Amino acid sequence: MLDTGDAPTSVLAFLTTVHLALVVLRAHRSSSTSLSHFVSAISVLFSASPWMMPSPVGLAAGFGAHVAWFAACERLLTPPPSAAAPARPAAPAPPAPGVVQMARQSKEVKPAVPAARRPKDF
Repeated sequence: MLDTGDAPTSVLAFLTTVHLALVVLRAHRSSSTSLSHFVSAISVLFSASPWMMPSPVGLAAGFGAHVAWFAACERLLTPPPSAAAPARPAAPAPPAPGVVQMARQSKEVKPAVPAARRPKDF
């Protein structure tokens, strides 16, 4: 048969971590409904597959099944993008009253130093 022996424990632990990362990603990408909790629970069961099928063929089959499950959940549970109306540019805000008053005063700028005290080159 295709059984070539069990994989090392470190490989099993790594693949369990990868399975659990897919569980977290699936839980993060879905809404908080009872169906998404059910889907996440099934994904948690896939994380036990490296320990139940420790041969290289079993590891590949378990990982492939989990990726297929993840893809099916993405396709079936992700809502379609809504056709949003194009965004209109924001209207410019009217200037604040203080800014208008400062603009009027800037036309009547008076020097800070009176003419009698200013040097000739000023």
